[in-house]
Amino acid sequence: MNVLRKILQILISLFILLAGVGLMMLLIKKGPKVAPNPPQVIKPLVEVHLVQLVNEKVVLSADGQVRAQRESDLTAEVGGKVLSLHPRFEVGEVFEEGEILVTVEDADYRTVVANVESQVAEAKLQRSLEQARAEQAIRDWNSISSQKKPNELVLRKPQLEAAQARLKAVEAQLEKAKRDLNRTEIKAPYPCRITSTSIDVGSQIAPGSVLSQLISVGATEVRALLTQEDAALLKEKEGKVSGAVKAFSLEGNHHWKGDLVRSEGIIDLKSNSIPVLISFTGESAPPVGMYVRLEIEGITLEKATVIPRLALKGDQVFVVENSALKKKKVTVTRRFKDSVLITKGLSSGDQILVTSLSTPIEGMEVEVKQAP
Repeated sequence: MNVLRKILQILISLFILLAGVGLMMLLIKKGPKVAPNPPQVIKPLVEVHLVQLVNEKVVLSADGQVRAQRESDLTAEVGGKVLSLHPRFEVGEVFEEGEILVTVEDADYRTVVANVESQVAEAKLQRSLEQARAEQAIRDWNSISSQKKPNELVLRKPQLEAAQARLKAVEAQLEKAKRDLNRTEIKAPYPCRITSTSIDVGSQIAPGSVLSQLISVGATEVRALLTQEDAALLKEKEGKVSGAVKAFSLEGNHHWKGDLVRSEGIIDLKSNSIPVLISFTGESAPPVGMYVRLEIEGITLEKATVIPRLALKGDQVFVVENSALKKKKVTVTRRFKDSVLITKGLSSGDQILVTSLSTPIEGMEVEVKQAP
C-alpha cells in the first residue's frame, strides 16, 4: 500500500509540472508581444573651426642685435711717438671722414724725405750727364767713321739706362717717404664713433699698433637667423631676397622700418638656420647694441588658411561632413605657438574638428555645437 501511494504521488507531481509548463508555453505563444527598443546612440557634442581660404601674406618673425655697418680697428701705418690726439679722442665721440685723430712725431720722416729728395736731384744730374755723354759719343763716332755702325757700349746706352733706372728707383723711394710722412697724421677712415682707445700722448707705437676701435655712424644692420622653412618664404627679386622689415624694441614702445638686403645663403651650423641681413638707414635706424624683435615681410600664399594647432593630428585633420568625421591630409607651411598655416588639403567651408575626443575615428557621428 505504501508503495502504491508513493507511485501515485509521483505521477500526480509529474502531471502538475507538465501542466504548468504547457500553460506557460501557451501564455508565451498567445500573450501580447512587446516591441524591443533599439539602442540609443549618443553623439558627442563638438566644436568646429570654419575654414576660409584667403591670400595669406606671410610675416616672418626673428630677433637679433643691432650692429654698425662697419666695425674696424684704427691702426698705425708708421711707428713713432704719439705727438698729439684730437681734443675729442674719447669713447663715444663722433668724427667726420678725414678728421685727424692721432699725430705721430714726424721729424725723422721729414729728414728721410729731404735725404731722398737730394738723391733724386743727384740722379737727375747723372741722367743729364749720361745723355750729354751719349750725344757726344755719337758725334765722335761719326767724325771717325761714318761707315761702320757703333755698338751700344760706344754709344753709352747701358750707362744711360742705368742712370734712368737709378732715377726711377729714388723717385719711388721719395714717393714712399712722402707717404710715410703723410701717415704720421692718422685720420678717420669714414664717419665714425670711437668705441675704445688704447693710447695717449707720449705713447710709443709701431706699425700695425691698434690705436682705437671704430664703428660707422648712421646706417645700422641686424643679422637675424631664420629657419630653413621660413627662409623659403622670403620674397625674391632678380635672384636676391627683399622685403620690408619692422623692428621693435623688446619693451614694444619703439619701432623702426628697414629693408631685407641679402641672405648669406649658407646654413649656420650652430643653429641650423640661415642668416639674413636687415639694413636700417637715416632716422629709422635703431641704436647700436639694442636687441630688437623683427617682422619680415614674406611672399603671399594663395588659397591658404590658419587653423588652431590642436586640430592637427600629424599631417591630418578631422572635418565634419554630414554629421560624421572624415580625415583629410593637409600641407603645413608654417607652425606658430597656437596655430598652423595650411596651404593644401582644405576647402572653404570645411568644418574642422577642434574638440579633443578620446578616440576619434573616421565615420564617427558627432553633433556640431552651434555658435551662440
